[in-house]
Amino acid sequence: MKIMKRIEVSELWRSHEDRPLGYIGKDFERIYIHIHSVTKDPIDPLLYHVQGKSRVKKNITSFTGYIRIGKVEDYPDGEFNSADTIEGKITAHYEFSEDCKEKHCGIFSGTLTTDFFYVPSKDSVYYDDLMGGADGYCNNMYHGTWESYDKTINHVCNWGDGRIPESGDLDMGAGEFYPQKKYYSHGWRSYAEAFLSNTPDSKESQAARSKEMEEWWK
Repeated sequence: MKIMKRIEVSELWRSHEDRPLGYIGKDFERIYIHIHSVTKDPIDPLLYHVQGKSRVKKNITSFTGYIRIGKVEDYPDGEFNSADTIEGKITAHYEFSEDCKEKHCGIFSGTLTTDFFYVPSKDSVYYDDLMGGADGYCNNMYHGTWESYDKTINHVCNWGDGRIPESGDLDMGAGEFYPQKKYYSHGWRSYAEAFLSNTPDSKESQAARSKEMEEWWK
């Protein structure tokens, strides 16, 4: 924990090239999350201020909030541990409040877990993506709920990099995320056609990849 108080770890949580996968509600409706700004609080060293956007179907909503580090653990038997590198995990609480001027707004809240590397010689922390192409890879696991401001609606809402925590029968993949066909109509068809198709060079797959790579938050 002393390390986290001393150094900056914003880059662990800003959105990067590998876009998170997420769902909201019991029908596993797809949700898109993009975090474009994370800044360390100048007074509280364990508090980070967050700005981003969410998207469900065509509804795009801005949000602001925070991530507060709660616990930091080392992996003493980590695969990549060495004299120069220490593997670890951060457990944090997050709360992101959507712009109440926009439609269908509420608050995301829950627990975030992030795997990281600490390099003592550089006194720096890095996002753990060394196994990004391996079976079962996941990181930045957001596990929580979305609740409307009037408290009439409360949905499970989870997302993460590579996989989604507690995704039930949505994810039928062994080595990688693979949405079940019955949920395609809930926003997952383009993902399957873009990345899991048996005909990746087809017009349908190419169009789906273009859709998946849209910078919808701009």
